[in-house]
Amino acid sequence: MTRLRMRTTWGWASLAGVVAAAAFLAVSEAVAALVSRGTSPLIAVGSFVIDIVPRPLKEFAISTFGTLDKPVLLALLAVAVVIAAAVIGIVETVRPLWGVVPFALAAALATAAVVTRADARALAGVASIAGAAVGIWMLMLLTRRLRRWKLAAASPAGARPVEGTPEAASGGSAPRPASAERRPKAAPSEMQMDRRGFFLLTGIVAASAVVVGLGARALNATTASIRQIREALRLPAPKTTVPIPQGAELDVDGISPLFTPNADFYRVDTALTVPTVDPNTWRLVVDGMVDKRVELSFDDLIALGLDEYVITLTCVSNEVGGDLVGNARWLGVPVRQPRLSRWSPGP
Repeated sequence: MTRLRMRTTWGWASLAGVVAAAAFLAVSEAVAALVSRGTSPLIAVGSFVIDIVPRPLKEFAISTFGTLDKPVLLALLAVAVVIAAAVIGIVETVRPLWGVVPFALAAALATAAVVTRADARALAGVASIAGAAVGIWMLMLLTRRLRRWKLAAASPAGARPVEGTPEAASGGSAPRPASAERRPKAAPSEMQMDRRGFFLLTGIVAASAVVVGLGARALNATTASIRQIREALRLPAPKTTVPIPQGAELDVDGISPLFTPNADFYRVDTALTVPTVDPNTWRLVVDGMVDKRVELSFDDLIALGLDEYVITLTCVSNEVGGDLVGNARWLGVPVRQPRLSRWSPGP
């Protein structure tokens, strides 16, 4: 195959790489939904980027995009994945197995980002490894089908280059006997079968990746049950309350109320995905450089007795006159009090 003809295949080679990357992400999401939720490679890499980005750049993103800063980050990561996957597809088509190396390296980096997260579980890396195996397999399979199609179109009938031979490695451009050059081109039906096989396989893999990936991502992000638990949760009355002086509420138009309603309280998420906490399984663990390890369940904290505090919170990125500030009543147990420090060690 001549260099000019090879360039005409770059688009299909890029598509093969992108579809293989989609298979990698889809399988990773599906396995994560079954084994260890919250171990999405794309989310983990995005979280890693957030961690290493300098603070001025973070503040610029917040001030520029507001609450859309994280969707913008994910969109940029998706674009980077598509470009990298397209290049890998071209490399793998032109030089078999050369594209597998950067694909495997990218998968290894994504796995490292998953397993090094603070909330990583024992099987956190399984999803990325399984996705990488399927992605590499799809990359090799799709590019092999593409080469068969293009080699059939460039080779004479009965003299198709066999993969692994010098002629196939050179894209079908190796010298051929004069008698072979006078032979007719490969039968159109044969080329159509190779082309049809590439498109059919690409379509099936792409559609499966979309369905499996979106379904698994939705399952991974499901918070309906957690939301129901939170709405049904009722905290006991606090042991102590904060008295509010009469007249503290000014009731002046244009001035926010003394206490910010829950629905209006500002919220800035530092994580790409909001953690889902189930009070039935949540644990507060204090260990490390302490005299004794302490582990408390949600019910343990409630049993200690709650105190009321009136606290004003403001975001570090809040400007003068901004709305990233709120005042509310908070219920909790201060860790400095003896009732917590005397708690018996957990198992």
